[in-house]
Amino acid sequence: MDISKLDDLTLLQEIIAGNELALTELFNRYCTFLKKEAYYRLRDRQLAEEAVNDIFVSLWDRRRKVQIDVSLKYYLFQAIKKHCAYVERGLKLYKQAINYKEDIDIDQAHGFDPTTLDEKELRYKLYRALARISAPSNRKAFVLFFVYRVPQKKIALAMNISLDAVKKKISRTAQQVRRYLKGDE
Repeated sequence: MDISKLDDLTLLQEIIAGNELALTELFNRYCTFLKKEAYYRLRDRQLAEEAVNDIFVSLWDRRRKVQIDVSLKYYLFQAIKKHCAYVERGLKLYKQAINYKEDIDIDQAHGFDPTTLDEKELRYKLYRALARISAPSNRKAFVLFFVYRVPQKKIALAMNISLDAVKKKISRTAQQVRRYLKGDE
């Protein structure tokens, strides 16, 4: 069977069945289109390439659950748009953290030694870690607490949630950031 001659729907069925060659074909078919779209939105070649890779990794990971009711090209286009918006939110938070006058105490907040990285690389890693925090409320609580030094009680009042919920959100997010900064993710 020549996979390059299959239509998108058949390729998707092959991917769902676990055919990695079908995923590779789909990637090759839409990679350039998606990279252009991601670059248009992110204005960074490396981030655009990572965004496209993330979309295909996600498709592969969720292949047994995926339900696509539109054309595959449109589905991938929407996925890259959403993923780029997600990355942009992380970038915005990163810029806020960098512009904040006080330094973030990375050692205490994340259990990470910043002396092992130069400042530019550390900024990039911190941005990437913030971008990977999937729950907006967790990210918000984390940034308010560690970047803006807002007390947890005030965060709970501002977010209209319990103090315990704030503590859990901050703890979970700190664990995610710590794992990413240490290179476990």
